[in-house]
Formats: sequence, C-alpha cells, structure tokens
Amino acid sequence: MIEIRNLGIRIMGFELRDINLSLDDGDYFVVLGKSGAGKTVLLETIAGRHKPISGEIMLDGENLVHLQPEERKI
Repeated sequence: MIEIRNLGIRIMGFELRDINLSLDDGDYFVVLGKSGAGKTVLLETIAGRHKPISGEIMLDGENLVHLQPEERKI
C-alpha cells in the first residue's frame, strides 16, 4: 500500500499543496492533467528525486521521505 499524506512540494516558483492519495496493493491508477499541472513533479517526488516541504510518503507503513531514491524500492 502506498499512502501520501498532506504532501507539499515547492520547486522554484511551482508548488503542489495538500496532496493526499491512498492506493492498495494491486490498484491501478492513472495521473491525468494539463501540461504544467505537476504530474511529473509528483511522481518524481514519490521516487525520491525531489524532497517535499511537508507531508509523508508511506509505502507499506514506512515513511520514504528521508530515504534516498535507491533505498525506496520503487
């Protein structure tokens, strides 16, 4: 299970706020939106490329925010 709680991301002048998402094992999920809406930034943050300014990214009960990308098993 992956759970995102109150995630906030700021990169230069771009910001995502209060992102909440919960996906169970086996769920299929698609991120859709206009160009520049933050889809790639969200996925890169989950993978560990960007450090959020707030919130948690939980994978099977473990908070991934402080882990390096190669430690996340994503």
